Amino acid sequence: MALKLRTRLVTQKAGSMSSRAAQRKPEAEKMCVGPACPEFKCLKKALKLVRKGKTAVAICNLTGDQCIGYKCQFASCTAHALTPEGRCLKGAFTETGSEIDIVREAKKLDKSAEQIRSKLKKIGLEDYF
Repeated sequence: MALKLRTRLVTQKAGSMSSRAAQRKPEAEKMCVGPACPEFKCLKKALKLVRKGKTAVAICNLTGDQCIGYKCQFASCTAHALTPEGRCLKGAFTETGSEIDIVREAKKLDKSAEQIRSKLKKIGLEDYF
């Protein structure tokens, strides 16, 4: 029952949005663009860019055909964000608010420790820190 209500609400919200916004995929669902991505890498180093007219085409030197992107067994991602299904998870893993707070708190503690160290050094008790 709750699932039906949830799907009904989602479809109503999607209907009220513009068609372009409704068709957008979430950041984690983005598909790999293959050789056009700056993070894409061929493990056999067989990728060659060739100009055909005004466009650049990626050619595989192993097959002599156009690169098939994530479907190739030698395709890799330097950001380690390519899944076997071809999804790019590059923007999916971001720091949450709590992780940012922990980093901020650690910086504050380091700063206060440095102040204590400098005061002990002035007194001549720097060995106690």
